[in-house]
Amino acid sequence: MHRVTPAFSLILLALWSYWSAVIVLLVLVAIGLWRLLIIWQDIRRTARVVGFLAPALAELDEFYELIDLSVEKSHFFQRHGPMLKIADILERARTGGMRVSGLSGKPVSSARWYRHADLLHAIRETLARWKAGERPRGGVFVFRFDAIIGEGYEKDGTDLMKTHIAVVVIRDGVVITAYPLLRNPV
Repeated sequence: MHRVTPAFSLILLALWSYWSAVIVLLVLVAIGLWRLLIIWQDIRRTARVVGFLAPALAELDEFYELIDLSVEKSHFFQRHGPMLKIADILERARTGGMRVSGLSGKPVSSARWYRHADLLHAIRETLARWKAGERPRGGVFVFRFDAIIGEGYEKDGTDLMKTHIAVVVIRDGVVITAYPLLRNPV
């Protein structure tokens, strides 16, 4: 029968303590890295939300007024608002779909406004003209701005276009849509 000497027992105990400490340390490092990953994901999610909301936060009064002017039939925010990313506009021009708005269909020219203030100006002007009795064909009002007000892609296009022309469509006193127009109307 083999006898374990006290020195050998001390060596085994020291090795066991060493590896236990290493394992505990590795577990603590893994937990710390996992927490850092969760924190990083939260930071990225927050940055995406803030990035999406930034245009609204910069022009908060205009944003709230546009919300008040928007009704169930209106879609100037969902399809053309400044909060859309250029990737959303490109997706709609190429595929007809826009995940952020829940759209699907055929490719169409698609554009977004740069600023809520320009969008609001066009809508206010349209409503004032409508109340004054102006009734253009199809309720389509065309505006020319002094500066670039939006950007977008033509159907199936790949070149980003900028424009200073906008269209607002109104029916029965309700603004249905308002968007930057990529081509000069004939």
